[in-house]
Amino acid sequence: MIGPHENRTGLTEEQWRATVGPYPREAIATGEYPHFARRVNDAEDSSAAPHFEFGLGCLLEGVGRTVQVGGSAGA
Repeated sequence: MIGPHENRTGLTEEQWRATVGPYPREAIATGEYPHFARRVNDAEDSSAAPHFEFGLGCLLEGVGRTVQVGGSAGA
């Protein structure tokens, strides 16, 4: 499966991270961006899967509620 960065850059996910990874580390090391540093250090490395699952769950919940109240797209 082709990752999102590979589609746009021709790089694999690992290659892309290795390319852009030094920039935030250098910015944090300056000490000039404490809020950015905190956000980066507190961030979790997540894949797209949890975001997709959350969005799909919201969509299905909305469809389920519409069906429960007897609504339809044409009403």
